[in-house]
Amino acid sequence: MRGPPLRRRPADIEDLARLFLRKYRPSGESGLAPDALTMLQRCPRPENVRQLESVMRGPAQRLAGPMIRAEA
Repeated sequence: MRGPPLRRRPADIEDLARLFLRKYRPSGESGLAPDALTMLQRCPRPENVRQLESVMRGPAQRLAGPMIRAEA
């Protein structure tokens, strides 16, 4: 049985986003800025967790600095 969609569980987004950041930047040298987290929590997620992972993969793989920010 599936739970409610991610868009109805915005509190879960932070933990999932950090999980995906560790997956794509396992060295742990990157973080998620508060403005980026707020943007993720306000964004609708029709594909739920898979879409959030896709959103996190891009910035994590091309990040040059220590933080993912909303403009990344």
